[in-house]
Amino acid sequence: MASAESAATVAPLSLTTVQRRYPRLFLQYNHLSDREQQCQRDIGDGEEALPTDVATGLCTTIMMCDFTEPLPENYKGCPMTAASNANTFMQFLFKMLNASESGSLGGDACRQFDILNGALDDCLAMTTVGDKFEALLGWTGACGHHGLDALLGRGDPDRNRSLFKAAGDEWKKIFEKTDNATDGNGVVSEEYRKFAITICESFGKLLKMARKEYGEYAKYTFNFIKKPRAPRQEVPRKVVSVSAPSSKNTTGSQPAAASMPTNPGQVTVVVTKPNKDATLGLGLFQEKGANTIKIISIALGSIFDGTQLKVGMILNTINGMKYDSFKHGFDMLRTAEGMVTIVASDPNVTAPTVAAVAPTASAAVASTAGASLSTVAATSARVGTNQKENSAPANKNSTYESDDELKPWEHDGWVPTTKGGKQKTPNVIRGELQRYIDHMGVNNNTFRRFMNPKTYKNPWSAVDNGTYWAAARLLEEVKYENAKAKKSGGAKRKTASSSSEEGSSKKAKGLSNNKMSKAEVSEFLDRINAVNIPTDRGNTVSIPIYDSCPQLVTKIKAFIQRDGMTKAALCKALGDINNNSMGRFLSGKGQDQYANVTYKAGYVFFEKLRILEGQKKSAARMKNEKEQMSGFSVCKARAGKWKYLPGF
Repeated sequence: MASAESAATVAPLSLTTVQRRYPRLFLQYNHLSDREQQCQRDIGDGEEALPTDVATGLCTTIMMCDFTEPLPENYKGCPMTAASNANTFMQFLFKMLNASESGSLGGDACRQFDILNGALDDCLAMTTVGDKFEALLGWTGACGHHGLDALLGRGDPDRNRSLFKAAGDEWKKIFEKTDNATDGNGVVSEEYRKFAITICESFGKLLKMARKEYGEYAKYTFNFIKKPRAPRQEVPRKVVSVSAPSSKNTTGSQPAAASMPTNPGQVTVVVTKPNKDATLGLGLFQEKGANTIKIISIALGSIFDGTQLKVGMILNTINGMKYDSFKHGFDMLRTAEGMVTIVASDPNVTAPTVAAVAPTASAAVASTAGASLSTVAATSARVGTNQKENSAPANKNSTYESDDELKPWEHDGWVPTTKGGKQKTPNVIRGELQRYIDHMGVNNNTFRRFMNPKTYKNPWSAVDNGTYWAAARLLEEVKYENAKAKKSGGAKRKTASSSSEEGSSKKAKGLSNNKMSKAEVSEFLDRINAVNIPTDRGNTVSIPIYDSCPQLVTKIKAFIQRDGMTKAALCKALGDINNNSMGRFLSGKGQDQYANVTYKAGYVFFEKLRILEGQKKSAARMKNEKEQMSGFSVCKARAGKWKYLPGF
């Protein structure tokens, strides 16, 4: 734990210094100052004049952030002194990020991006390595300490990735120049360099957590240093001849015969993968309760097309090594380069199979160049493909039949495909998702860009938009559920006994076998609102809220699916809330909509519904009560105070 700070203080950056040293950041400060003055004029608060800087005429206090406040000394042993350029710049930038939080989350995200983008441009404009090192250290430290909640949760993911990549690329250059450097040669000390690496690692962890907190579209990385590659370990293995097979068993074919498998149904395939990023074209699948890797599709024109590797086979070894788990095997295939040897077996074949002969190296490279546009679907289960040769046989024990395992579209490498096995174009996705917009959770700006084909010069570049993948997974899930219901026989094939049980169940949950009329829907909603639970006024809850935003979204979507129920009717029952507020809440990620009026009203409504239907508290509810004793917050919080990163 760090020692206590001393009483000594350091002067902060003056606005004239910022104007001279960081001109682009100063421009953003000017915008914040103008906004603060405009806000004061709008609210008519003229009793106390805003403190201003004599030299620049700008406000020195913005959104209660005092930019003239002295800086405390850093703790003992910290290589970054309080008066250093890195620390003064970091403290100034941190306060600017706090001062930018003065509106909606979307507006805050835009202001934070402009601030960080301008500050980064100033950092990159530094001429010496030492100055650039300290400026980038201040930039990264301010980002990590602040948290960037609005930027990561509601900002444009494409612009954010470009911003973080530019900072990471510059760090790589600096760390390469300062490697093993000392103060004696005029750069930075090794201790200072290690401190900067720790700051960068902490910021990288923050960006990785954004995906879990805000959803799939907030997938960020921070690659800031070049890590030396581990030396490749050559694994001795027998190689199958890549020449055309001979009809006779001559002496020249002995190498291939020596490597032929002895197990029934086993084949050996050798192909050439030009580089690590080359497309394999294999769809792989993990059987439920097993660590084996099963082939469920082979893309036409891929490097494995034309070999004796077939759909339904199980991978035994990769380059002579057995894999410990599905992920281990997938990583081995993904990172492989050069000659790749795969031994696979067909569980349905009992007779020995002749070893497969792979195409030549040149043919493999050519087939890779003509491969499909889709990326490596190494872990994808291509549901919906109807390839005559590469269709996976039905398996009762597979993940497709279990709700406890990952569905095909939930795998990282899944790719949406048409019935012909080709990847769906963005235009196909646009047409299919029109009826499911309310069920998608994507950023509004991202969604609008995706829905306008004119945004992209290359139509396929829309695949990089998060809406493409969110919509594709949603459509695949709908298709999966429909197929599952059809396979189970549907309502027409249910027995009288099961129909009776279902009718009783629906009745217990307030559902009806027949579609409710508008009058019945209204009466049902009135009965729910008539339930008495402690409230302050209207739908404002006076007890802690024990449903997270995603849990309440699930309840709302399920409730709207009831026969005769509509979103408009539910909005009216929740206190005539605006339909746009409901839409924003349903499309939110994590807890980013905690201040939405739908959150409070919806929780009260479904708590009344639970009491009316006599349902017990769910396990998730009990867990929330235990972990969130005071309930989930419904008030927008300001940015936290300055704190040092753990371990400093």
